[in-house]
Amino acid sequence: MQARGSAWILLRGWGRESGHWGEFPLSLADALHTQVLCLDLPGVGARNNEASPLTIQRQVDAVRNAITALRANGTPGLKLYLLAISFGSMVATDWAQRFPEELSGLVMINPSFKGLSPWYCRLRPQAIPFIIRAVFEDDPVKSELRVLSRVSNSPALYLKTATLWARIRKTRPVSKLNFFRQLLAASLAKLPLQPAFRVPTLILGSQADRLVNSSRCSSDAAQALKAELKFHPTAGHDLPLDDPEWLVGELVAWLQKHLT
Repeated sequence: MQARGSAWILLRGWGRESGHWGEFPLSLADALHTQVLCLDLPGVGARNNEASPLTIQRQVDAVRNAITALRANGTPGLKLYLLAISFGSMVATDWAQRFPEELSGLVMINPSFKGLSPWYCRLRPQAIPFIIRAVFEDDPVKSELRVLSRVSNSPALYLKTATLWARIRKTRPVSKLNFFRQLLAASLAKLPLQPAFRVPTLILGSQADRLVNSSRCSSDAAQALKAELKFHPTAGHDLPLDDPEWLVGELVAWLQKHLT
């Protein structure tokens, strides 16, 4: 079903890295019969020693450099699809606006943008204490459990996932400075002034999101970008964690529709 010579690029959210996708990239690659590449933004993952840029535009430039190198190493005609969640969606949106000729499609999970949605929808006020405690919690497992209590609606996954995420945190720690540099970039992220995307776009929102009011923010983004919009009724902000099967199914269905 997937066209030859294509790849999906996955971008994670605030303070997260490629390892936080878990087994989802393997499931996606198997379903679409294509290569799936998880890229780390500056300041996290394999790039955790870099300073996180304070603008979304510089975040885009950093990840585009990795794709430029990939194309130069034998796949110059590679068709790219972006899949991004939360903060990664802001990066993906700017990429699609400034360089639409590089992308064949864009899927965003629980995006939000300044100027479209009010601040208290972009980050629910009741979630702020959990996030602050998580950032300053010294015990990695306890910290990740605090995060999961806001981003996931699947308590049965909390302990196993927190243990795995704590291992990532120990191996590739993100500095508190980079956490807040990303947060500043996210707080200032606005949609560019172009009236509409030239890139086919799907937005997937979580109606039961307890970190962001995704019902409002995803709807606002879809209306502004003239994008397709679908909601999961029960998943939390980390939709790939709470219901990866549903997510893969929606991507397959959208891609079939987009390619036909």
